[in-house]
Amino acid sequence: MGPAPIRVRKYAETKDFDKIPAEDWIQIRKYYCALCTQVDASIGNILDALDVSPFADDTLVVFASDHGEHMGDHGMHGKGHL
Repeated sequence: MGPAPIRVRKYAETKDFDKIPAEDWIQIRKYYCALCTQVDASIGNILDALDVSPFADDTLVVFASDHGEHMGDHGMHGKGHL
């Protein structure tokens, strides 16, 4: 991964995210991955319920997402500043 854009680096300088120890970022990423797994399972439950409903043949499911996190990359936590 290349260097962050200047505006991202300037924003990062105003925060203390770069002072979070690497082992803490590892734990934060584990929590984030666990939440993603929970969302995946919940969406699976919804799709399973749809499959057995009378609406399955007439329903279009659109799922879109943006992870929106830096998770410690570039000394940043999220992308809310963009």
